[in-house]
Amino acid sequence: MTMQKRDVLQYEDEFVSLYINILNPYFEAFPERLVRTEGFITSLRRGYFAEYVIREKSLYVTSLKRFIGFDREKKELIAESTLDIAFPNTKKCNFFSGWIELNKHSKAAEAGNIKLIEIKNGDFVKELTLSKTEYKTLQETTAYKDFEKKYSFMWY
Repeated sequence: MTMQKRDVLQYEDEFVSLYINILNPYFEAFPERLVRTEGFITSLRRGYFAEYVIREKSLYVTSLKRFIGFDREKKELIAESTLDIAFPNTKKCNFFSGWIELNKHSKAAEAGNIKLIEIKNGDFVKELTLSKTEYKTLQETTAYKDFEKKYSFMWY
């Protein structure tokens, strides 16, 4: 299976690849706002890719794009913004509550220092650093299991 283009979060001075689909429940609630890529691109099954930022203690979507073609000269895909169509009123992700892992697949995470941020209704709650045991305990909670079902990014 083709690895999917990751959404990106800017948190403090870092850009973090996301392994969850923050917009999944939003587009389930507002399917008419989802403007998909025409055709099929194996690395973009969702039809879009997004960028986010934590600003003023809230989570915002700052970019939402789809691919519309291929520039043969530059040998790259051409992207088009659909942000204002998808989010006509506010860019704040007030529909999102859960955890974002900041250091997935890093040496720190492998060593047992898993860094997460917790978001509730689009607002930053806290930053956590958990051991592997603490993270496993969190993953076993009903709240985390519900979160994982809702925001799971199934295509790696």
